[in-house]
Amino acid sequence: MPSKKPPSAEQAPAARFAVAMPLWLAGFVALDLAVVLTALLTAESLIGLGLPGCGINSACAAAAASVYGKVPGLQMPVSYVGLAYFLSMLLGWLLAAQHGVTKGYRNAARLGVAASIFFVAMLIREGHLCWYCVLSHAANVVFWLMVEITSASKASVRGVMSKVAVAFVVLAAGLQGAHLVVKKQEDKKQEANLAESTAAIAAASKEKAAQIAQAPTPTPTQPPAATNGSATMNSANGATTAPPKQPSSTPPAPTNTASAQPRAAENTQKVTFEPGDPGADRPWTGGFTGRWLRGPEKASIRIVMLFDYQCIDCQRIETTQVKQLMQQRQDVSLSVKHFPMCADCNPGFASRNLHPNACWAARAAEAAGILYGNEGFWKMHDWLFERKGAFTDHDLSEGLAALGFDRPKFIQTMKSEETLQRVTSDINEGMWLGLYYTPMIFINGVELKGVFAHNAVTRAVADLVMQNLPPMTCDQDQPPPALEKAVADWREGVPRMLPPDPQSWPKGDATAPLRIVLWGDYQEPYTAKADAMIQKFLATQPKSYYEFRHYPVNQLCNPAGNTTKHPLACRAAAAAEAAGMLGGAEAYWHMHDWLMTSQQTFNDAGLRDAATGMGLDPDALFAQMETQEVKNAIAEDAKTARSLGLQSIPFIFVNDRHVQRWMLGDKPAMDLILNEAIGRK
Repeated sequence: MPSKKPPSAEQAPAARFAVAMPLWLAGFVALDLAVVLTALLTAESLIGLGLPGCGINSACAAAAASVYGKVPGLQMPVSYVGLAYFLSMLLGWLLAAQHGVTKGYRNAARLGVAASIFFVAMLIREGHLCWYCVLSHAANVVFWLMVEITSASKASVRGVMSKVAVAFVVLAAGLQGAHLVVKKQEDKKQEANLAESTAAIAAASKEKAAQIAQAPTPTPTQPPAATNGSATMNSANGATTAPPKQPSSTPPAPTNTASAQPRAAENTQKVTFEPGDPGADRPWTGGFTGRWLRGPEKASIRIVMLFDYQCIDCQRIETTQVKQLMQQRQDVSLSVKHFPMCADCNPGFASRNLHPNACWAARAAEAAGILYGNEGFWKMHDWLFERKGAFTDHDLSEGLAALGFDRPKFIQTMKSEETLQRVTSDINEGMWLGLYYTPMIFINGVELKGVFAHNAVTRAVADLVMQNLPPMTCDQDQPPPALEKAVADWREGVPRMLPPDPQSWPKGDATAPLRIVLWGDYQEPYTAKADAMIQKFLATQPKSYYEFRHYPVNQLCNPAGNTTKHPLACRAAAAAEAAGMLGGAEAYWHMHDWLMTSQQTFNDAGLRDAATGMGLDPDALFAQMETQEVKNAIAEDAKTARSLGLQSIPFIFVNDRHVQRWMLGDKPAMDLILNEAIGRK
């Protein structure tokens, strides 16, 4: 019988592993790391995961907001593209284990590493060192090296790259769809805030005008200020002076100099506030305005912007909206206050130097004002924004020459104690006002909210112009302090329909005039602190309702979570829930209180002793903790919190309104909010 021919290379079954196992595993681990990191960044964008180092004004946020953080035309975050790419390449790598690396796949890996090199270069150039981004790109480089080292596929393998390409397109399209849904929701929220605050600005402006009209007219001691748009300068205490004369060729030298930038002291200016006294220790005198003014002293619309020269959103709003307004309108004035998010002058950022050159940029602007007056300040202001607040010694020298500034005198002044004091004074004002993102914008002394809505400042000004507001000075502009702002943020919040908890153990009557719902983690210190504040207040309020819902920061029992910080959080939540199921509301709250005060010592032995002391059978409690009923109750609470927009815990609602900030440093805003909720001022 004729012998059978051996199968051809194309017909032969693929080897079990066509890639050397060590190389394949190294590539697999690198790709997995890239997937995890980009998935975290994507989740941060979609659901506000609350990643460490990725908050408002962080390097991650700056990178995402930069021109390189979005796909041109689609405005799709680059992290979404990265996640789709890494997941589709992971599929191809799994196929390569059997078939080897095809030419198309190798080229895709090369294209990916080229993109990584480009983005890392941009991150370095722009000073946006988001470590999640950097590490994901580093993992991609490792993966590419494994692809290059791996031998090419010896067999003709069809369809690998088509599968990878289809996976990429489907994943990218799905992520973009999710992004559009989330963006629409956020835009709606910003639009509502913008409309509400614009109306508040108009109402407050009219009220101020009415008060001035009713007041007796003082005898003038000097001619009235011009209102024809000429620039003026405001002194440090808010009083207005005439524009400075043109500087001589040898401007006066500052009295204090320093060879290196001194850091601001932690207690540069103590700010205290007593409830009921909205002006206590106000860190400025006179009306609320900056040292330097663009536009008329008396203006219908008076804008004050607290900002950072390296803040992406500040740059966008300044260059695309504010600057155009100042060029087009004669009834608008602009002044600014510095809030550089930089460790060199801002003690609030001592541990996270988000914008490394922001302090020097602010001091450069003030140096220009000291030496060359109002005009000099705004020239340097514009130059700094053109450079996004970043400059080297060489850049600064060229810029000073172009602006016509004397370099030696300028450098001496910029390094003086005077510029540092001016910047730290502005920072203290920002802290007193409760600033927690930049830009923070005030119009006529009232905060403009919804500033991230499309053309928010331009549209707000247009709406206010239609109100025919009278031109006024800043004397009556007095924004409230941080604690009052926290209460106002809660008061002005939109009531939410909180989904009912089918398995809850509330204290009090749901029809009571004071209703509080708190999501938290029994192992999280701030949850315990907020709970203690609330319970202390409620002890004096018989007509109240308090409900605690679970949000353990542990993925083992929290399907809505994306990280695990507290290993015992699930165990603690299960203990409270099981106690309620076995002994009702009374047993639940006994367990709740014990868990809150036992965060550092919580363990199974202590839980057994506590259960016995509460009259519960420890064995029954531990058995109930393992039931699906308990697990479902915890998971349901967590999912509900996420659906309401939870970004951090404790997540608190008072009378169906979200409490955005219940503590400001060491000052509690919670008592003020609860007092207002019951009608007590």
